Amino acid sequence: MEVKTVKVVAVIPVLVQVIREQDAQIEDLKKEIEALQSKACKLYYFLKDIEKLLISRY
Repeated sequence: MEVKTVKVVAVIPVLVQVIREQDAQIEDLKKEIEALQSKACKLYYFLKDIEKLLISRY
């Protein structure tokens, strides 16, 4: 049976690069979540204002 080996030293730079790319993606997603939360909040208050206007008419 043939034994296969991996040179760990050769794999480390690849793993480090992958981790950096994942960190960048995570940061981008965090920013996107913040933007969406802000839009949702603005929409909520906009709808509340509309609701107040409709209630005041009746």
